Amino acid sequence: MASKTICIKEEIFIRLDQLREGEESFSDLLERILTRVDESQNNYDLIMNEVFGSGKEELTDDVVAEFTNIQREIEENLDEQFPVRE
Repeated sequence: MASKTICIKEEIFIRLDQLREGEESFSDLLERILTRVDESQNNYDLIMNEVFGSGKEELTDDVVAEFTNIQREIEENLDEQFPVRE
């Protein structure tokens, strides 16, 4: 498996380290986080289709903007899904 070296701020490293579970590697942690982000984005499309169905093309800009704001709020709170280790 190929590897890459990345540079991150120390405070970000500390936060990521606090999110690791047990002996989880940073690669595994990042994969877990990215999977959650992917699921969140996929859920947005799924919800749009389930809630609005084929009528989503007829939505007003205000409704789409409000729905987008809700999605953004969910994404901003995504880190709450990952408990901080003490």
